[in-house]
Amino acid sequence: MRMHNPALNKTFRLLGHPLVIGSVVLLLLNDHLFRVYDPSPFTGKVSDFCWLLFSPLILAIPLSMVIPGRVHNQQGAVLFSSLSLTGLVFMLANTVTSFRLFLEQLLGAVTRSEFRITQDPTDLVALLSFVLVWQLWQRSEDDKVLYQRPLPYLAIALGITFSLANSAYMSRGIECVNTDATKLIASAGWQDEIYLSNNGGLSWDDCAECASQCVSPSEESLVIHPEDSAIRYRYFPGERIERSEDGGDTSVEHYDLRRFRDARSAFYEYKNSVQLLPGPFSGVIDPTSGNAVFAMGHDGVLVHKANGEWVWVAVGEYGREGRPLPSSPQELVGFLYGEFHLSVLFGLLSIASILVERPFNAGKIVALSLPWFAFFLSWSFRPALNRLGYGGAFAVFLVYSGYFLVLLQILIFSRDHIRLHNLRLFLTILILGFIIFYLPYILWAMTGLSSYFVASIISLVLGLALIALGRRIGPFSRVEG
Repeated sequence: MRMHNPALNKTFRLLGHPLVIGSVVLLLLNDHLFRVYDPSPFTGKVSDFCWLLFSPLILAIPLSMVIPGRVHNQQGAVLFSSLSLTGLVFMLANTVTSFRLFLEQLLGAVTRSEFRITQDPTDLVALLSFVLVWQLWQRSEDDKVLYQRPLPYLAIALGITFSLANSAYMSRGIECVNTDATKLIASAGWQDEIYLSNNGGLSWDDCAECASQCVSPSEESLVIHPEDSAIRYRYFPGERIERSEDGGDTSVEHYDLRRFRDARSAFYEYKNSVQLLPGPFSGVIDPTSGNAVFAMGHDGVLVHKANGEWVWVAVGEYGREGRPLPSSPQELVGFLYGEFHLSVLFGLLSIASILVERPFNAGKIVALSLPWFAFFLSWSFRPALNRLGYGGAFAVFLVYSGYFLVLLQILIFSRDHIRLHNLRLFLTILILGFIIFYLPYILWAMTGLSSYFVASIISLVLGLALIALGRRIGPFSRVEG
């Protein structure tokens, strides 16, 4: 079919163009690295430019099959149709709320996931990408030879995947606070959830019927008192909030936002499939009460009262107080999924390390070092604290790699020992290694230990002590002595 369809063949050729492949790669990097660690209006626009560069070409594939070749200027008709349909959907999604909601529901029904699309009319500037698409299409030579390189298929698969991943919704909690001079307004969930406060941010009421939207006062992290410009706050997300009473000439740290990730927060992330990003996301000073209010995501809002007191206030379901802990063994194992597998791997490493015989040659050292390297690298990623990030997924991958490597080491270098001893010794070492390594993490998950770092160090020290003791009293201790 593609042999006799010039428009389809040209579409596949352009999908393998370096600029198109580059736009897909840039979309991946921008959405999953740049926008996560350094969000800005610029990074938001970059994704739109990338998406509008390759999505019309993906749409051109079915259009090339639907629009018959006998149509006058089939290639021009395919290009015009793909650009028009893509541009129309993009414009409506960014300007018409009812269409945006319909598109979110449609994507959610198809993928069985929750989607949110940011409605921002300024994103329409990204339609300039169509000029580049048109230029690429016009300059691409017609070729009757079948285009057989795999790059177009890679661009299609990655483009669709990253487009859906870009729209998949992950709530940041309370993202915006502002005032209309009579009351405070807060919003969550891409501004679909509106809350109002009439007492300076000390309590909040849900307002389902509110049509007003919360718009952050400024893109900058500076909050100025509306009646006294000398009083101003500057916030540094995840670090501190500073206050100045002389127009910013001198500032003092008023609130330290740095804190350890506690078990309740990590379990909240696990249960709700969210990521607790550090706030503030925006701030405002209530002109009536003089209170400074900061949007703190899933932690609700942080209020600096006029009398100098700092208080955390829940907004709807968002608040840092009263978060639950695992209430069943299933929840505990699910929460500590990465640590569970780390403990199993440590038990296997204990077997390999205790039962390996001397003398140590290069083969034994390398075979034992590889699974230990996978273990330490996975351990350093702190799986329970990075469950939703790339670090958590990579940690689990490393653990499974360690499984394979350590089992291979045991089968090769402990083969004679396996024949001479029963299974009880292996199971004893495995279970002891697992329990000793896993127990501190359980204590942390149930708030018996306040710091994940402390739990990790205790697990490692106790585990290594077990291996050292096993080497001393194990079956080869007399040989080594």
